[in-house]
Formats: sequence, structure tokens, C-alpha cells
Amino acid sequence: MVATVLLAVGLYATTNLDNFVVLVAFYSDRSYQPAQVTAGALLGLAAIVGVSAGGAAAASTAPRAYVGLLGFVPLTLGIVKLVALARDRPRAEQAVAGVMRHRSLVVGAVMVGSGGDNIAAYVPVFAVRSFGDGAVIVAVFIVAAVLWCAGAAAIARRASTGRAMERVGHVVIPLVYVGLGISILVFSGTVGLLTGSG
Repeated sequence: MVATVLLAVGLYATTNLDNFVVLVAFYSDRSYQPAQVTAGALLGLAAIVGVSAGGAAAASTAPRAYVGLLGFVPLTLGIVKLVALARDRPRAEQAVAGVMRHRSLVVGAVMVGSGGDNIAAYVPVFAVRSFGDGAVIVAVFIVAAVLWCAGAAAIARRASTGRAMERVGHVVIPLVYVGLGISILVFSGTVGLLTGSG
């Protein structure tokens, strides 16, 4: 039991370091409510665990390059924000709100897209563990995800972070989204899939 908990903690921490940075960006984005980000993060975790728990058969139906298509979500979000900012900065958030109404789903999709590698790491773990161990791992993942969200939200709420985001956040956050989307598309092999070179 203890060994399983330690395994789950280590596995979650090592596979979600990049997601922590993404969560800080979402919590810093004033167009998102904290509850929407938290719900989206948990939805993303549920999707990743669901596919992983399905084993190799489920994973083979959602190869990494196809999961990487979710990179278009943050890429589009970032581009829309930048275009709205360039056209009319005071109305930028209104324009984004019109395009991305279901913010929790947006966050969840981004979590899945940036966590595509997590599936490859989780499948063999679930495959060799009993149902009971799998349930413990999922429970630890949920607790870890909540703590991840709390930590990211705390950093985003810090006075220094808040002041920095007020000064440059309207430009930096969309660029983070664009960079994240491009990195997901490139490193998941989705670019090769789309261009036929992969």
C-alpha cells in the first residue's frame, strides 16, 4: 500500500511538472475563474487516466500524434487573444469569451494535450497492477492534482506575480498559449502527421 502510494506520488510529480507551469498561466489569466481552471484540470486528469486505465488497446486507438491535435486548443486561444488585443485591447477578453465559452473544457483539453506523454507512462503501470492498486493510484492522482492546482493558484495570486501579470500578462499569457500549442503539435508528432512526413 505504502509502496503504491509512493509510486503514484512520484509518477504524478514527474509527469506533471510541465502542467504546473500551464496551470499557473491559466490561474493568472483574468478571463478564467479559479474554479473553472480546477475543474478543467480534473477533467483533463480524468480523461488521461481513463485512456491509460483502458490499457494498451485503448492507447493504440489514440496514438500520441492524434492526442497532439489538442495542441490546436491553446494555439487557437492564444491567437484569438493576440488578435483581439491588437484590434481593441479593452475588448480583448470579451472577444475571447465569445470564442471560448466552455472554459473548463478548454483547460481540460489543454491538460490532455500537454499530458499526452502521461498516457505512455501510465499505461504500463496500470497494466501490471491489481484493480485495488489502480484505485489507490487514481485516488493519489486526484489528491495530487488538487494540490497541484492549489500551488499553481497560490503562485498566480502572489502580489509579485499579480503585479507582473497586470503589467505584461495581457501579452505574455497569449504567447504562453501559442508556445504551448506549438510545442504540443511538434513534440507529439502531430506536425508530421498533418504534413505526411511522420
